[in-house]
Amino acid sequence: MPIAPTIGLKTHIWNNNAKSLALLFSFPVIFFGMVWLALFCAGGLFFYGMSSGQSGNFDWAMFSHAGAAFANMVTLEYWPLILGAVFAWFTIAYIWNGRIVGKFCGAHFANRSQDPALYNLLETLCISRGLPMPYLQIIENDALNAFASGIDDRTYTITVTRGLMNTLPEDELEAVLAHELTHIINRDVRLMMVATLFTGIIGLLAQMAWRHIRYMRFFGRSRGGGKNAAAGLVMYLVVLIILSIGYLLTMSLRFMISRSREYMADAGAIELTKNPEAMIRALQRISQNHEIKTLPSDVQAMCIHSSNAFMGLFSTHPPLPIRLAAISETTGTPIVPLPGTSSTTDPGTDNASAHPDMTPDNPWD
Repeated sequence: MPIAPTIGLKTHIWNNNAKSLALLFSFPVIFFGMVWLALFCAGGLFFYGMSSGQSGNFDWAMFSHAGAAFANMVTLEYWPLILGAVFAWFTIAYIWNGRIVGKFCGAHFANRSQDPALYNLLETLCISRGLPMPYLQIIENDALNAFASGIDDRTYTITVTRGLMNTLPEDELEAVLAHELTHIINRDVRLMMVATLFTGIIGLLAQMAWRHIRYMRFFGRSRGGGKNAAAGLVMYLVVLIILSIGYLLTMSLRFMISRSREYMADAGAIELTKNPEAMIRALQRISQNHEIKTLPSDVQAMCIHSSNAFMGLFSTHPPLPIRLAAISETTGTPIVPLPGTSSTTDPGTDNASAHPDMTPDNPWD
C-alpha cells in the first residue's frame, strides 16, 4: 500500500510507522544482495582463475557463470545462517539501542538531584500531555544541540549537551525539550532509530573495511607477498565496494524520510510551550554553535539542528531560514536577530533560496 500524503498529525505518525516497517524489510533484502555479490565476486575470481590458466583475454561469460554458480550454491545452503545474522543484529539493536547510542555519543544519565532545572522542565511538559517521562542524558560538550532516541516507552531518551544547558535561557531550553518530546510523540524518533541502528550497521562495516585497507596499505607490505597477497587485496577491495554500495542504498532509504518531521516537531514544541518566540531564538542560538565533532554522522542526523552536507543534497534537516520562516509566518512572530549577530541563518550552510523544493506546507494545518 503506498504511503499517503502527510495531512495532520495522525497521518504523519501512520506514515512514520509505515516507513519504519519498510526500512526493516529492506535491510534483509539489501544484506542478502550484498552477501550474494561478495560470493559472486569471490567465486568468479577463484574458479575463473583456476580454469582460465594463463590466458591473457578476460572471458566475462566464464567469470559470471563461475561466480553466479558459487554464489547461488552458498546462498541456498547457508541462507538460514545469513538470516540468523540479520535477526541477531535486530535483536541486539532492539534490546540495547539506548546503550549503543549512549556509547556513540559519550552521554551519561541525568536525574532530578543533579540537574533539577532540566529535569523539572521535561517533567512538566510530560505531565501536560499525560506522557511517561523519558530518560534524560547529558553530553559533556560545549556545543549547543539535542536529540531524542529510543524505539518505545522503555527506551525513549532525550539527550542534551552541557553547552545547551549553560547557554540557553529557561524558555528556550523548554522549547528544545518540547521539540524533542514531540519527536517521541510523533514516532519520528522510532523511525530515525530504525534507520540509524538497523540499517546503519552496513555503514559501520564499510567504514571498518576501509580503515583496515588503509592499515594494510601502510603496514601490510612486509607481510606475505606475491599472487596470494595481490588476490587477497583485490578481494578485499571488492568487498569494500559492495559494502559501500550497500551503505549508499541504506543512506538513500534514510534520505527518503520526510524532512517535514522537523517542521512538525517545531509546531509541536510551540503547541506545548505556547511560546514561538522562544523556539525561534533557540534555533538561532543553536545554529551558531551546533556541531558536536565527536558525534557520529548517523547520530547528528537526529539532532535538532545539523549542517547540510553536499550543499543540502543529502541534508536530513531543512535549511534554518525556512524553518524560521514557517514558524514566523504561521504564528505571526517576527524573526529578530540575536544580539551580536547580523544574520539568522547558519553561516555558509543554510541558503534558503538554494532549496526551493524544501519550502514547507503549513505544518500546523
